[in-house]
Amino acid sequence: MTGDQKVYLSIALEMFEKKNWMIPSLFGEPNFLKPPFQYWATLIGWKVFGLSLFGALIPSVLALVGSAFFCSGIAKHLKLKNPSLATLFFSATLGSMTYGSTAQMEIWVVFFILASWWAVLVERLFLAYLLVGLMAWVKGPLYPALWTISFLVWKPRSVKRLEFWVSLLVGILIGLSWYLLAAVTHHEEMMRQFFYVENLGKLNTHQGTIYGLWGEFFASLLPWAAFILVGALQPETRSRWKQNLRFYCSFAIVSAVFFTFFPYRVYSYLYFLTPLAAMLVSEVDFQLSRKIKFIAIGFYGVLFISLFAVIHMLQLSGWVGIWIEIFFIFSSSLFLFGLMKGKSTTIALASLLIVTLVRIGAVQIGEQDFSGLKRYVSTQDQKIAYFIEQKDIWHEYGLVSAILQKPVTRLYDQSSVSQFLLHGGAVIFQDDQSVPPSSSIQCTNWMRLKKRAKFPFERLMTKGVKWGDPEIMRRYQICFQST
Repeated sequence: MTGDQKVYLSIALEMFEKKNWMIPSLFGEPNFLKPPFQYWATLIGWKVFGLSLFGALIPSVLALVGSAFFCSGIAKHLKLKNPSLATLFFSATLGSMTYGSTAQMEIWVVFFILASWWAVLVERLFLAYLLVGLMAWVKGPLYPALWTISFLVWKPRSVKRLEFWVSLLVGILIGLSWYLLAAVTHHEEMMRQFFYVENLGKLNTHQGTIYGLWGEFFASLLPWAAFILVGALQPETRSRWKQNLRFYCSFAIVSAVFFTFFPYRVYSYLYFLTPLAAMLVSEVDFQLSRKIKFIAIGFYGVLFISLFAVIHMLQLSGWVGIWIEIFFIFSSSLFLFGLMKGKSTTIALASLLIVTLVRIGAVQIGEQDFSGLKRYVSTQDQKIAYFIEQKDIWHEYGLVSAILQKPVTRLYDQSSVSQFLLHGGAVIFQDDQSVPPSSSIQCTNWMRLKKRAKFPFERLMTKGVKWGDPEIMRRYQICFQST
């Protein structure tokens, strides 16, 4: 329920209301922080399924399925011993489960990277650059540029082929077409927001450390991340890796080095390496030696017991259902069984179950954040408005609209708030906003999780954390004119 998708859903909502699919807007003004592909995906979801959270998220699910398809195609072309296993491991990570079920751009970046490499491997260079051109509409021209350099690292002699230059030219024309349109129609806003703020601005923003970047990436590969190390210890596995080492290095090194030393370090930038990690793990021999098996079972045993303890305390505190506990016991036991028996497919399926349960648990916690608003709306037949005093890009009116399945009205000053209340509407006030002083206005509390507060897991494990705990809660108000 959090993250960058709040911004993207608000922008998509304004495009939805204006019926203008070409120029993104936020708070009624053109917005060029990102290209429009993610917004288009959301708009198509809403066109098919109606304005809803489901419609907003289903395109990412389809992008994950498509990414898995191309991951399998690449694995088959590289003649990995079990291409389907690579696909399964790719899907069975916390990263894929997150980006494949939120309205964010990372899954689309991976989709186009994999699709482009697949097209190259089946010798369809022109198709590859059609896809690379479209990739520029997802997060910017940087990714197509990095992909092209990676391709030339793999096939440097391509520069001697006319097909390469024709394909590259077509890809550039496709990729720049939307940017040229935006620059012609809104030159000043385009240069200021996209070029100066979104790109050059990040050169002076230190978001994280190299250690944190890679550490969080490997954490996103849970639960099977440890098997990369296991494979590195196996001579036969290393030999299989070497058969495709040139491709692996070309796929990864250029972009990995760039994002490692790019000042604006967030672990989502390395998500594109997930399919490569899955391919490497699919080549691991899971018939482990007794010593390595003992260490692996001990490591995962401690990990699963620790995670179960957290889930159990969340269940006792009312944050998640008991059925998550039950299925987690089953899936973690299945994982350990597959580990003992050397069954790679069993381990991969158990991993998929585990990350699915973790994701569902996270969604259950997030859904409680909107339970107060949904209860109010279910008992009232009123128009709903959000009072927006400050036009913060992180505002969530798009997310609220998708959850309520209808656009919420946006009010920007006290006079419009008073008029809206006078005409029978209900207005949402944030915890830092003042309700207009009037004896005729009644309010109901909407208790929510604090925006930036991390969940207090340490206190959860010692004392428990209930809904309504003032350390993690804030109080919104839904106000209306009494009759």
